[in-house]
Amino acid sequence: MARAVLPNPKRELRPGMFVMAHLKGALRPNAVVVPRFSVQQGSHGHVVYVIKPDDTAEIRPVVIGDYEGDKDIVILTGLQAGDRVVVDGALKVVPGQPVKIVASGAGNDKAIAKPVAAAQE
Repeated sequence: MARAVLPNPKRELRPGMFVMAHLKGALRPNAVVVPRFSVQQGSHGHVVYVIKPDDTAEIRPVVIGDYEGDKDIVILTGLQAGDRVVVDGALKVVPGQPVKIVASGAGNDKAIAKPVAAAQE
């Protein structure tokens, strides 16, 4: 909820009336944004599974920020630009085990990392 004071010379707005307003927040240049379903709640905070260069998974703690649109979330710390994260099948991923990258469907250009065992089914 936000509160604003604005001029009302024609007295079209009355006390107690509500308006629908779209507010734009602060800009974050070079922010790291990931699909919100890639962020998991761990026992010590939020984590994501990151795909290392050898195509194995590791758990990495992250600090989350605001939601970006309907499907993404800003990562404040814990990830860097270019890190590959598991988006789908995170419940089957085992840290240290290999994962297979599978391109997602529906024209989406993001990659989805799935565990090797799930990809072979």
